[in-house]
Amino acid sequence: MGFAYNFQPDQGTVDPNSPELFKENLRLIHDHVTNLRLHSQRASAGIKNAYRESHPSQTQDHINNVKQLLDVLEDLLRQTGIGALPLLEPDASGQIQPQTEAQLMDQAEKGVKYHFEQLKRAQESAAVVANLLGIDHRPQNR
Repeated sequence: MGFAYNFQPDQGTVDPNSPELFKENLRLIHDHVTNLRLHSQRASAGIKNAYRESHPSQTQDHINNVKQLLDVLEDLLRQTGIGALPLLEPDASGQIQPQTEAQLMDQAEKGVKYHFEQLKRAQESAAVVANLLGIDHRPQNR
């Protein structure tokens, strides 16, 4: 079963940063996720009922469709740029509060510091190993 999507990277006169294109891409992603969920449920039901009245070839077809849909969704997320957006978690009241620019900057700064410290520790460890390897451990004859 072939799955195609309607994403066209070259939109001509349409601004790639326009809200209309963003909404259309979100709608397209939502449709693909809905389709993926349907095929996943069918595959899961086929697996759960494998020893009952089930058709292994149908279950295998559903699993193959899920794999294919995941590949298409991955490509679509990458091409539209929507896959780069952060996932926002709802708070205790169920509302989704986007982070402020200051919060995002703080997160980015913490991430950079963390990775810098990791790299620094790795370089220091490599220097210690290099120094140990450079020491002549043979007994000297006098």
